[in-house]
Amino acid sequence: MSSHVLRIPDPKLPRSGISRSSLPTGTKGFGGTEGFMAPEMMRHNGEEEYTEKVDCFSFGMFMYELLTTHQPYEHCDNVKEHVLEGGRPALTNRETEYPVYILDLMVMCWSQQPRLRPSASQIVSIASAPEFTHLLDVASLDHSLNIMDAIRVPPLLVKDEDGELIIRDQGSVWVSRTSPQLDMVGAGEWGWNAYTSIEGLPDTITAMCCVGQYVWLGDNAGNIHGYNMMDYGRVFSYCLEPDAPQSSPVRSLCSIHALGRVAVALCNGRLFLCSSAVTPTSPVLGEGSFVMTELAGSTQEIHCLAVAQSKNM
Repeated sequence: MSSHVLRIPDPKLPRSGISRSSLPTGTKGFGGTEGFMAPEMMRHNGEEEYTEKVDCFSFGMFMYELLTTHQPYEHCDNVKEHVLEGGRPALTNRETEYPVYILDLMVMCWSQQPRLRPSASQIVSIASAPEFTHLLDVASLDHSLNIMDAIRVPPLLVKDEDGELIIRDQGSVWVSRTSPQLDMVGAGEWGWNAYTSIEGLPDTITAMCCVGQYVWLGDNAGNIHGYNMMDYGRVFSYCLEPDAPQSSPVRSLCSIHALGRVAVALCNGRLFLCSSAVTPTSPVLGEGSFVMTELAGSTQEIHCLAVAQSKNM
């Protein structure tokens, strides 16, 4: 036994009393621990060819035991029937918060069909990848729509019954697509836990930024829309170039929190400075109250905005 193992306060040693070597072509036989045996071996009583895919199934159950510290099917009365019908051990909400690659490998290993299980070399390859223990979760969105922009929306603070501010969630990510659609993916401590979509927007959203309790959205037609972080309701819409013969898309939005301003850049080079404290009551005629000034009217395109903190701010 390696010396470093002795430093572990509660070591676990596997038993391999019935293990034996096998050729890559497989072998036959029947033996094993109920709950760890592959369904094809249980169904045919050992007459089916015993390949590495059988061991792969057992490895999946071994992973379950490591993650949960419980035996598979601990409280199941008829394990064989349950396994043959495709039943698998249950996971608690806490256990589903383990890194997604670990859970995915476990589920792949205990697939009902041997052809769907990974080989031993594939298991080694997956488990050796750096992201295996680090990637917490993955959210799969509609692949037919490209992503235009994405922002992190901070955790929401709400008042409890005593008037104390508490964190309602862990925040979310808002994603704009090439269609007039927004996807909001809610985050938990260990992964994604909610999904909401807003469809039928006036136009494709090209830029976003957080301003107080709202998310400002700039679209392909040169409009700004304000949406509430709490209930995703639209608060206002404003057109920056109502008299322009051809509208220019909003290229970038940048909140200057210390000044209570939001910089809005259009694709045609125009740069506006808006007040974050004013909610426009109409889609136009907000000059002097909502739109404070125009900082640039160059014909050069603007691609991005950023706030640089100075010592005087």
